[in-house]
Amino acid sequence: MKKNCDVAENKFRPLKKELQTVWKIIKNSVSIDQFPEQERLDVFLALSRVMVSYPGFGDQNYKAYIRVCDEMYENFVQKDLVAFQNSFLKLKEIRHDCHEMYRF
Repeated sequence: MKKNCDVAENKFRPLKKELQTVWKIIKNSVSIDQFPEQERLDVFLALSRVMVSYPGFGDQNYKAYIRVCDEMYENFVQKDLVAFQNSFLKLKEIRHDCHEMYRF
């Protein structure tokens, strides 16, 4: 358990803070019916892939999380705003469920 605590303190928490910053930007875009800038979405997706590489912090949610990230990106590429917003809402639900289980 000590190893997980060290990883959480030294790597996972800083990563989560970066993700939180980009998440808010995407959330704001979605709330005003706009796509986020591609650079912001790319950063979010890259950080998300790093996040799911850490075992012990919600592994059971990682597969669904990445599937919806991929779906959201595809909706972005297709310029389907409604589908993008729906994917964002799915991601928000997965994120919420995981955070409820793994608050640290």
